[in-house]
Amino acid sequence: MNPQVLPPILVKGRPAPWHDAPALLRDKALQHGDKIFCVIDGRGLSYVELDRLCDRVGANLAAAGVCEGDCVASMMFNCAEQLCGWIGANRIGAIWAPFNASLAGDDFAYTLRDSGARVLIVDGENAPKIATLPNDLLTGLRVYVVAAGGVVPGHGAAGTEPFDRLLAEPPAPLPAVRLGPDMPAMVLYSGGTTGMPK
Repeated sequence: MNPQVLPPILVKGRPAPWHDAPALLRDKALQHGDKIFCVIDGRGLSYVELDRLCDRVGANLAAAGVCEGDCVASMMFNCAEQLCGWIGANRIGAIWAPFNASLAGDDFAYTLRDSGARVLIVDGENAPKIATLPNDLLTGLRVYVVAAGGVVPGHGAAGTEPFDRLLAEPPAPLPAVRLGPDMPAMVLYSGGTTGMPK
C-alpha cells in the first residue's frame, strides 16, 4: 500500500516548501532574519531567535530521552516558553499537548494520564498542582518549571527542573527526524466544563 501523497500547500499560487510548523518557522527565519516575529510579555522575539530557541528546546528534549511520537504536555498561561516548547517538541517528532491552565485535581490527572506525556512543562503559577498528582503519574515524568531557577516560592520543587535547561546549549544537535504532513503534531483537550477533558 502506498502512503497518501498530499497536494502541496499553495502560497500566492506557488507550492510552499513546508508542510509543518517547524519547517514554516525555519523558512520564515531564513526569509525575515532579525525582524520581530512576536511580542510576548513585553519581550520581542525575532524569527531567527525563536528558531534558534526552538532548536535548543528540541535538542535538549531529545537528550532527555524524548523520541518521535512521544507526548510533551504543557500547563502554562500565554508565554514565549509555550511557543518554544511546541515547535521544539515538533522538531523532534514529538506531539505537543497544551492543557487548559485552569485544570486541577482529577481533571488534570485524567488529562495527563490520557495524553501519555513523558514530559510536562508548567509555569510557576501552575507548578503547585504537580503536588496534587497521584504518585503513579509522577513516576517517569520529567517536569520543567518556567520560573526563576525552576523553583516556585512556597512549593517543594523536588523532582522538577528549570525550563532554562531546555534553552541551554544542547549536548548534541537535533536528531534527524523526517516530519510529514500525516504525522500528529498536537493533541488539544477540551476544558472539561461538562465532564472530563476530551
